[in-house]
Amino acid sequence: NNIGEFKELSVCNYLNSLNPHANVKVINDTLSNDDSFKTNIDLDRYDVIVDCTGENNVLDILQSTNFKRTHIIASVSVGLGAKRLYVTLMNGNTFNFNAFYDLISPYLQAEKVLYDDYDLPRNGIGCWHPTFPGRSDDIWIAAATSVKVIENYIISKSQKTLSFIYEQKESDGIFESYEVVEKREDG
Repeated sequence: NNIGEFKELSVCNYLNSLNPHANVKVINDTLSNDDSFKTNIDLDRYDVIVDCTGENNVLDILQSTNFKRTHIIASVSVGLGAKRLYVTLMNGNTFNFNAFYDLISPYLQAEKVLYDDYDLPRNGIGCWHPTFPGRSDDIWIAAATSVKVIENYIISKSQKTLSFIYEQKESDGIFESYEVVEKREDG
């Protein structure tokens, strides 16, 4: 039903349809900041900011932004074929993604070796792209897991920075679950 729509709009419409109290809004612009670290989008308007771009430059901008108030920031991305899920959650008005980068870096380096096994164009291909080497149900499982993790974080009112690496687990070729293979807690 959503073919041809921007993924941001599809997610926004879906989340708003699930809950009559939701007020999800789309930011359909490229996030940037100026020399004084002021962003081109007024991020202080939002209580929860979810980044699912998989782009380090977005996290770097969020890290350098001078926020005036407290926010919950969640960053969610998937690895090759969505076999891994990377999530970090922070609550505050300053954000530091260095511990998250340190946590996921060995996994990303290991995946780079696997890229050679795929005869596909790689630049710019995200989980939304038809040639992404993963199935839609892998993305759905990652998305559902992410929503639950973010929701639990918000409900718990945690002040800690939490970072997770989930991995798909199989037994005898049968999918069993996404499992946390590594977790980091700071603060």
